[in-house]
Amino acid sequence: MSVAARITASFPKAALLRRHPPPLNNRLDEICKQLGHAGIEINPASSRDIQESLDNITDPGLRFTIESMLTAPMQRAVYFSTHSIKDPSGFSHYALHVPLYTHFTSPIRRYADIIVHRTLEASLAVHGNHLTSAHPLLPPHYSQYFPSTPASGSLSGDQVEDSELLIPEPDQISQIAHRCNLRKDAAKKAQDASSNLFLVKYLESTLSRTHLPGVLTSAIVTKIKQDGFVVALPLFGIESIIYMDRMADVKGYVQRTDGREWKLDM
Repeated sequence: MSVAARITASFPKAALLRRHPPPLNNRLDEICKQLGHAGIEINPASSRDIQESLDNITDPGLRFTIESMLTAPMQRAVYFSTHSIKDPSGFSHYALHVPLYTHFTSPIRRYADIIVHRTLEASLAVHGNHLTSAHPLLPPHYSQYFPSTPASGSLSGDQVEDSELLIPEPDQISQIAHRCNLRKDAAKKAQDASSNLFLVKYLESTLSRTHLPGVLTSAIVTKIKQDGFVVALPLFGIESIIYMDRMADVKGYVQRTDGREWKLDM
C-alpha cells in the first residue's frame, strides 16, 4: 500500500494499481437473507465484517459451503491505470479494505510488478526520499512511510531526463493493465481446469482400486434451479450443478448405487 501511495503521488496519471470493486449488493443481500433463514448470520457491511462472520463458523464443511455462496456476488480484482479512473474513490480494494493497492512483491513472475518497480525507481530518482506524507488517499497511520517534508523536484526538472525514467506513457499503462487482466483471467481458468482434471483422475484411480460403481460423499444443496440444483462438496472442495435429466431415468429414478434405487423429488 505504501508503494501504491508513493507512485500515485509521483505520477498521478501513470501509476499501475490494482483495485477490487465492491460486490453486487443486491445479490449479496439476498444470499445473506437466505442464510439468515437457516440461522446463519452474515454481516455484509464490509469485507472485514464478512470475514468475522465466517470466523464464527466452526464446521469446516459448512464454512466452505457458505464461502462458495458468498463468492458468487463478488467481482474480480483488476489492474488499472490511474489515468483511466477520474474519481480516486474508485481506486479502493474491497477485499483488503484499503483505499489503494498495487502488486509489488513478485517481479520475477508478474509483469505488472516490473512496471511498478520501474515507476517506484523513477519516483525515487525524481523525488528522492522527500515525498510529502499528506497524500489524500493515505491514511494517517501510514504516514510513517514518508518524510513530512514536501516533494522536491518534478518530471520537468533537470534531475532526470524523461528518456531515463523507463516508465510507459499513461495510455500505455492502461493497455498494459488490460493485457495483464486478460492473462491473469486466462491463468485462473487454466488453474481451475487443471484442478478439475486431476480431481477426475483421482476419482478414476479410486474407483479402479475399490471396484465400486461410484464415489459417495456428502453434498449440501445451495441453490434450486428449474432443471436441477447446485451443490457444494466440501470433501473435494468444489461446487457443481446436478441436472435432473442427466441422472434420472424416465420414471425419475437415479442409477442404482449399493443395490438401492434413489428417487429425486423436486
